[in-house]
Amino acid sequence: MTVYLTKSVGQAAGLDEDATDSQRDHARRLHAELAVTPCSPRCAVWLRYGIQPTGARRSMTPGVCKGKAHKPEHLGIGGRRVLVSRKWSNKTLDDHRAERAAFVRQLLEQAGIQPSHGPQDGP
Repeated sequence: MTVYLTKSVGQAAGLDEDATDSQRDHARRLHAELAVTPCSPRCAVWLRYGIQPTGARRSMTPGVCKGKAHKPEHLGIGGRRVLVSRKWSNKTLDDHRAERAAFVRQLLEQAGIQPSHGPQDGP
């Protein structure tokens, strides 16, 4: 149901133990910039610039956001590391379920087993 993109952006960028000093310096500069760049409309970093973020609360501290995009190991890329299938296959969850059910039914019939039809399987 998903396409796996990358496990660790930091590792893919070469920021593991094999990184050069210039790569580490670049990552530090990038992280410093990301610390003052809002990651989303809900990000508390907006408060540093006098802008009220979406869903603002009194408990928010200007410039302090716990989002993944602000962590050095994510290099500004927050969110999931997978692409949800409906974004690349144009299929809904119901389409995927029907496809899986048809595939299983076909395998059972090839094995000589007549599958019973449940309420979701149809006639």
